[in-house]
Amino acid sequence: MTIGDYIKQCFSSFGDISDAGIEKFALELGLVPGSDADLESKKTVSDSVNKFMNKIFMHPASVSENGHSKSWGVDSLENYAKYMFKLYGITPDDETASLVGLSVIKDASNIW
Repeated sequence: MTIGDYIKQCFSSFGDISDAGIEKFALELGLVPGSDADLESKKTVSDSVNKFMNKIFMHPASVSENGHSKSWGVDSLENYAKYMFKLYGITPDDETASLVGLSVIKDASNIW
């Protein structure tokens, strides 16, 4: 199994990732997508995918500490999620899109 194949498998539960996204993801980690995936490279990829997805799913709605407050609007979170998916060429499946608040409405007007 190549590193590129492993990256694709790691993202498969969230949606499809493009070949360009796989290459970019691997190169940002200092890995060659076509090389064989060993245990160390799999750990590096897995940790990076987890961090990437945590950026998408794990976010504070509001933080308040000693008069300092931090919060994001829904629109900005959706835009950030869209950006992160586009960055790696990921097409989220319906369930993932719904979880991050992206529209899952499909055009069914030509069904007849």
